[in-house]
Amino acid sequence: MFGIKKTLRLAAALPGYVASQPKPMVVVFLHVPKCAGTTANDAFRANYNPWRILEPPNWTTRSRAGGLLCFAKPELPEVADLLRRLEKVQHRIDCVLGHLPFGIHRHIERPCRYLTFIRDPVARVWSSYNHTMNDPSHFLYPVLERHKFDLAAALDAGELPEFANHQSRMLLGEPALCYSMADADRLVQHVQSQFHFIGTMERFEDGMNTLKTELRWPRMELHRLNVGAYERVQRQPDKRQVAAIKWHNQLDQLLYDLVCQKQRKQTPPEAIRSAA
Repeated sequence: MFGIKKTLRLAAALPGYVASQPKPMVVVFLHVPKCAGTTANDAFRANYNPWRILEPPNWTTRSRAGGLLCFAKPELPEVADLLRRLEKVQHRIDCVLGHLPFGIHRHIERPCRYLTFIRDPVARVWSSYNHTMNDPSHFLYPVLERHKFDLAAALDAGELPEFANHQSRMLLGEPALCYSMADADRLVQHVQSQFHFIGTMERFEDGMNTLKTELRWPRMELHRLNVGAYERVQRQPDKRQVAAIKWHNQLDQLLYDLVCQKQRKQTPPEAIRSAA
């Protein structure tokens, strides 16, 4: 059921929705966890009519049927539910938000532009680790607990795909664990051809200003949301943990280095762009 605030917002936005037409291109903001996506989502919501936003609720990385979620597996219940919903609303949406892997464009009849932010892999994984440690109800907490909260041990056991090349996995839209650099060339070609914008969390404000200009947003006020305070537990990684994170995130490191290299060369410097 809608909350009161959301219901009032939808009611207030209805006249604007009725008076407008859907845009020729759908914007898909792929929210990589722990990359300032919650703050970015807030800016998207401020610039799109809520009737024209598709935002799947409670979408995580794993299916209740087992395995990682991806659009290449439409038989998974979460994917099937989303595609049924998409079929009903795709004629009116202009924007898709969420922790979605690459691939939803195959089910949308209009062209799509993919946008995302990524982050230094060690910083992202350790932020995810602290986030999980502070939430015993988190679905990954039992995995860490089983390994006595030793992140390196859990990574080496292959039980934390969300902490191992997960940025590359989301951008490729493939659930398979990517522990090999054999996919490096394919990853580079994919992001350069399929993503209109990739920014970094480390230059987040610059990236958001680029989006404001490119998407012709009338307004943008950034409100930092979901910033990890970690009042219960906050650990710092030792050399062993850092080494394990780097070993299991080689593709993510390559991706991050590529984006940073593009940032230094481009004007504006905060994005990879292609004629997506």
